[in-house]
Amino acid sequence: MFNRVVTGCLIYLGCGTRAKSAAHEIEMKLVARCHANEHMKTLRKFYAEIHRPITLHSAADVVLLRVAWGPTMDACIVLGVASLAITLLLGSATFAQTPPAPTHTLVTIDTGNKFQQVLASSGTARRMLRIGNNNDNDDSCWVFVGSGRASKEGSYEVPPGKEYLRYPPFVPSDAIQATCTSSSDTLDVEYQ
Repeated sequence: MFNRVVTGCLIYLGCGTRAKSAAHEIEMKLVARCHANEHMKTLRKFYAEIHRPITLHSAADVVLLRVAWGPTMDACIVLGVASLAITLLLGSATFAQTPPAPTHTLVTIDTGNKFQQVLASSGTARRMLRIGNNNDNDDSCWVFVGSGRASKEGSYEVPPGKEYLRYPPFVPSDAIQATCTSSSDTLDVEYQ
């Protein structure tokens, strides 16, 4: 294989041999990109160097060589259409996975300042967890992650109008316990 750059022209010449009867036939493949006049000069000089004379009369000869040895336009069109079809098929919504809809519940605190379970532990990873304190009476709430003995000191405080919010990879799959200052306070729990 030879690579040669001459005044902005790139000539790629591939040579291979194949046995045919007792003689060898040499295949010459040529891809030339340059201006027409530079093609002629460069190609004649290159072929003279390898002792294989070739007669090129015009730029049309170079085009015919390219067409004879390169892929046909039909093959390029078929390849393009096949690539487009594969891209559309693999990019279609039929292969997309839609996440499950979030579960939304309203939890009422039975006894103030006493933790109760608001969400059981999950065997699968949760994608999102939101626990909102929408109480109008300025009562704070506390969220404890885990099934152990819950306390306000080891919990997340959720002030009125705020929420405990977690997204991957920080979504706990453990049981969630919560309490608020007063009985009958509510927590807005949403998970996915």
